[in-house]
Amino acid sequence: MKKNKKKEKLKRTEITLENDIKYEGPLSYRSLRIIAWFAIIIAQVAIIINLNANLSLQEGEEEISKGMQILILILLYISQLSLPLFLIANFSIIINNRESYLKLLIKYGGISLAFILAFIFINFHYVSGIVSALGVKDKADVVDGIMDLFFSKIVNQNVMLDLFLCTLTLFFIDYNPKKYFQGKKIIVFRSFVLLPIAYEIFAIIIKILSITTSSIPTIFQIFLPTKPILLFLLFIAIIIYIKVIERMFKKRGKTKEEYVAYTKTNHAAFRFSIFTSICLAVISVIDIAVVAICNSAIEDSELFYSLLSSIIGSCSLIFLAIPIVMFFSYKKTHKNTTIDIFIPLAGIALLIFTYLEGGYWIIVNFLTK
Repeated sequence: MKKNKKKEKLKRTEITLENDIKYEGPLSYRSLRIIAWFAIIIAQVAIIINLNANLSLQEGEEEISKGMQILILILLYISQLSLPLFLIANFSIIINNRESYLKLLIKYGGISLAFILAFIFINFHYVSGIVSALGVKDKADVVDGIMDLFFSKIVNQNVMLDLFLCTLTLFFIDYNPKKYFQGKKIIVFRSFVLLPIAYEIFAIIIKILSITTSSIPTIFQIFLPTKPILLFLLFIAIIIYIKVIERMFKKRGKTKEEYVAYTKTNHAAFRFSIFTSICLAVISVIDIAVVAICNSAIEDSELFYSLLSSIIGSCSLIFLAIPIVMFFSYKKTHKNTTIDIFIPLAGIALLIFTYLEGGYWIIVNFLTK
């Protein structure tokens, strides 16, 4: 008992592998990635079910059944877990130095670019081609309407663009160049963090304009990050947390090596999970409170609610990720990292299968109605 009490009194900077806590979360970065991919797929399933249900409405029916609406809402709520889990897994990889910043930027940038190119190809080849073949008037408006109805929902799942921007932000804040930007010039390198932040602000402006005006084509949405501003603030909060802990070690005379050794302990991993969970809870409360206050203060304002949702909303149930995060340990790694390559490939394959199968049932329903 005395030994346990002594451990409790130890300061963070005195924790080592020898006096570390025993608890280690069973979930690794790989587990979070797998759950996040399933959340993305569930979001697409919800969209397809919604479209299919609306196409199946019988004459005289104005909306789908309450049971179906509840099912779709549950699936969409689960889909909110994807981005925060991807972000947290991303931190885990960086903290453990499993992959360099360059590898992460190439991976997320490459997948995001492939997603964008695929979307553009579908837009200008398949959708435009079919609309032209049908001889539809006002082709551009019809194509834009189709993309807005269906593909804009898929675009909202391009989380790789978010991960690319977040990794780029962390890169400029955390990375220490080995050749260039030495000494006082490091300030110039750190200032580059304004680039991804400026892009985030630009995206918010475009989202507002796309709601308030009809002059911005739907296809531009593919170039916009999907996360609301509150999730970006979560990301910034985690960066600040990590830098504060590092500075605490320096203040108390600890070396860089001692700080790195601490980050490998269960204590550090568990504290990280606690801090992240608190942030998730705070974000949910803020989101719910802001939306509730604005809805009560501004009556019958559909436009205002749409604007609010594009900037702040979609985070009300993000606290659902807390149990997962509390069972997560960023220090938990795997010897065989080859599997990590196949996780996004399997995720993309499942997405394609979901689109094909969902599209098949939507067409069948439409033709047999």
